[in-house]
Amino acid sequence: MLVALTLAKGVVWIAVCPIWKVADEPAHFDNVQYRAEHRLRTPEQNGKPVDKVMSESAAPEVKLSWRATQHYFQARCLPNTRTVPEERRLQIIGETADSRRTDGQMPAMGYPGFYYTLGAVPYLMFHRSSVLVRAFAVRFLSLVFGLIAVLATFFAARLVCDSPALAFAAASVVALQPMESQMTAAVNNDAGMIGACAVVFWLQMRIVARLGERPSWKVGLVLGAAAALAVLTKTQGLGMLPGVGSLLLLVWAAHRRDRATWWFVGACLGAFLVVWQFPEVWSWAFSKAPPVPALPLPTDAPAAPPRPGQPFPTISGFLEWVDALPVDYQGYLFRSAWGQFGWLEFRLDDHWFEALRRAWSLSVLGAIAAVTLRIVRPREQHGWWRVGPAAFAAATLLVGVLFILFAEYYARIHLQVSYVIQGRNFLFALPAFAVVIVVALGSLVPARFRTLSAACIVIAAFALNAGSLVAIVNQQYGG
Repeated sequence: MLVALTLAKGVVWIAVCPIWKVADEPAHFDNVQYRAEHRLRTPEQNGKPVDKVMSESAAPEVKLSWRATQHYFQARCLPNTRTVPEERRLQIIGETADSRRTDGQMPAMGYPGFYYTLGAVPYLMFHRSSVLVRAFAVRFLSLVFGLIAVLATFFAARLVCDSPALAFAAASVVALQPMESQMTAAVNNDAGMIGACAVVFWLQMRIVARLGERPSWKVGLVLGAAAALAVLTKTQGLGMLPGVGSLLLLVWAAHRRDRATWWFVGACLGAFLVVWQFPEVWSWAFSKAPPVPALPLPTDAPAAPPRPGQPFPTISGFLEWVDALPVDYQGYLFRSAWGQFGWLEFRLDDHWFEALRRAWSLSVLGAIAAVTLRIVRPREQHGWWRVGPAAFAAATLLVGVLFILFAEYYARIHLQVSYVIQGRNFLFALPAFAVVIVVALGSLVPARFRTLSAACIVIAAFALNAGSLVAIVNQQYGG
């Protein structure tokens, strides 16, 4: 049922989100296209300026499709019209190599390459089809990563909760979260990062839940490889590495007298280094690719106050910077994490965000109740959730949020880069957030109402997802 729900939701979002109407989708597709058309070579800077949105050196078919979408969607969709002239032309020119030729000089060229190399597979499956067919084929790769994230969340939640219903609710939170739904329905490396980080999170939770047992070297290999792939998909994957390092130390401390423990630690580190040193990675790491330019921001996205003059990043400086973040900037991060769509130019109505804030306040109360009840009641009466994995999920969420904020602090204060983070950068920690939420909300009701609580979470997630689809349809298709 969970697989069917995720796939059905994904197909709807893929169909509803117009092509090239999700932030940076043309650039991400250009990276896939360059690799597919150049035997998986990595695009490198050739000295030309890199345009923020659409490069003149992009493939002719992509530029034609981009101009068509700009024309038709700015004037709203044509009534009683199923096709437009450009569609037939795109089908014809897609058969020629010249129309597919690009030099790769688009903003996404500076990112790690795992998602783009993998995206070349569905691209090449429809090599001589219209660029629209190839772009939607790569979109389905993003959907696969979304499905992986949902399943990993369910398995992780089962390690925390005795209730299968609450585990299903946690997975539903990931499947139906609006920004996750958009990013796993478009061509972009966020989708790959979400899936890869979810697998890392599940493996970590599995080890924590069975800390009394020594993990096998096979688990270490998979964990190390998954962690490397998360980083090689998008740099936000670095936010998972503190958890991996802490877990290795935890396992070593618990089983340091067991020689096999060294095999587990060595297998994890070895797999990470082997995957990390894949030739594609070296090509990316030493390329002359420029920094990714900042996207045009929505008018309501305030700039965080810079505080130049500190020679090196410090914990105290970071804490002062966070404390000084204005309320409107915090609000922008919240909105862009939950419902800032397209190229950030439109979002959910404010009443949805007010409901989300109330739900967040309720979850904070639930978290306090969960901890309090475990302290004041015997384990036999309140042992439906496991302390160790739940605490690790909460720590993963906290570290993930701090990592993104610290990256913003470092970029603004010490690199003097004009860059404002988007809330979707936090999505790599979404599975941990979902686990924490179901534990918190499940603690607010007696055991006999826990399944009902899970049902309420799923229904609320459905409503939020449906409201997001309505917002996209009203914006892109004229309502």
